[in-house]
Amino acid sequence: MNIRAIILMVLVCPMIWAGSSPDRELHFRQISIEEGLPSNYATAIVQDSLGYIWIGTYNGIARYDGRHFIYFLNEYSRSYPENRIIRTMTKDRAGNIWAGTRNHGIYKIDPHSLLFSHYCHDEKNPNSLKNNLIFSITEDLAGDIWVGTMAAGLNRLNPRTGSWDFFNIAPPGGQDQLNYAVSEILQGEGAVFWLATYGAGLMRFDLEKKKAESVAFLPEREKNKVENNIYSLNMDSKGLLWIGTFGGGVFTYQSNGEIVTNHNPGAGERSGYSNTINRIFFDGDQKTWLATSQGLQIYRPDGDMFENISIKKLLRKSESADYIFDLMRDSSGLYW
Repeated sequence: MNIRAIILMVLVCPMIWAGSSPDRELHFRQISIEEGLPSNYATAIVQDSLGYIWIGTYNGIARYDGRHFIYFLNEYSRSYPENRIIRTMTKDRAGNIWAGTRNHGIYKIDPHSLLFSHYCHDEKNPNSLKNNLIFSITEDLAGDIWVGTMAAGLNRLNPRTGSWDFFNIAPPGGQDQLNYAVSEILQGEGAVFWLATYGAGLMRFDLEKKKAESVAFLPEREKNKVENNIYSLNMDSKGLLWIGTFGGGVFTYQSNGEIVTNHNPGAGERSGYSNTINRIFFDGDQKTWLATSQGLQIYRPDGDMFENISIKKLLRKSESADYIFDLMRDSSGLYW
């Protein structure tokens, strides 16, 4: 399969980039319901080992081969349309695709056989997912699947046995975990996991101790609601933790507690820049890509500068929004 479009996932549709810095080198292609996408609200994207692109939307999942779509879950439960909304997707090392829904748990998809396995909360089964509202899914180094939910802490699935473990991540003296969602899970060194939460900020979870602690990464005088609402995390090749917030831009943080930089692309008079960071991606060429609520932003450390790319302006289509949920580079090096 040879996909010649580079699609960047945004609120309204996917789009394309090929080139380096100036806008004149950017080339976009828009894919929407007119081309067969099941919904113009595209929220997550992964590529399987066969080369197919899987797109999570507000109307189920679409598999794309560069020309045609095959749909999954889009006709499911017409009485409860929220069950078809896909919030997050990831691919494990065995090649399986995991999709988290807004209100119907998790689906595991074998891209070869197209067999689906469904995991959801069952009040009659204590060994089931604790909450069906899924915010994040990741695989750890041991091959276990970690799930971040709303109001139910951390859930861990052993896919070999089908057994679940549950971890209360409410820190001592802190607010109850019912008040926040785990929006990103990132494994650090050894048994340490970094958690982005909406409502409780950055957390450090030690699996060996089965203990979570809040991490204050802002000086006391600068603390505000920004520190409590984190959408995205990633760790670069130097071991710096990048923290994407809701309304506060991007921070880089060292595990010893030192703040390296408060990257705040929306500060000052730079209109069009967003401080809400939905996804952080490193391209291997020293550039950091940010999927934001107002387009694509690329950070270049050599000049310590951000470049903002408004897809709406480049496509010259008023119906094309700049809200980007997800960002991925495929096996050929193209960006979706």
